[in-house]
Amino acid sequence: MPMDMSRYPPDWKTISLAIRERANWVCEWCGVKNKAIGARDRDGRWHDEDDIHSMNSGAGFDAFGDEFPTMIRIVLTVAHLGTVYPDGTPGDKHDKMDCRPENLTALCQRCHLNYDRDEHAHNARQTRLRKKARAVARAGQAELLV
Repeated sequence: MPMDMSRYPPDWKTISLAIRERANWVCEWCGVKNKAIGARDRDGRWHDEDDIHSMNSGAGFDAFGDEFPTMIRIVLTVAHLGTVYPDGTPGDKHDKMDCRPENLTALCQRCHLNYDRDEHAHNARQTRLRKKARAVARAGQAELLV
């Protein structure tokens, strides 16, 4: 889903760059490097492309199963954590204007998506319900036309 830049401060690109530089261009949770090419095995461990190509078939099967893994390129993102303020006020990870350094972290796509997993599941559920309601309404209108 594309970012709604109207929710972020005007200098978000500069702030985001500073956070990724602070992290030395690696995911602060799993340690994978930005722009690395490779794949995650069944246990979620990262393997660089060179490591994968040098695996013997037994090790490759143990890590990835029957299929050759789909290679991806890591894109480091910046996540809002919803960190509590020093005065004890709760933070909100949805407040994209809260750009305190302690509230931001550099994450790879996998870690960022996992952090927001509950929210994504909720939004997907709401979308399915809206589509079902529209389909039911259209079916009802079609019956009225007959």
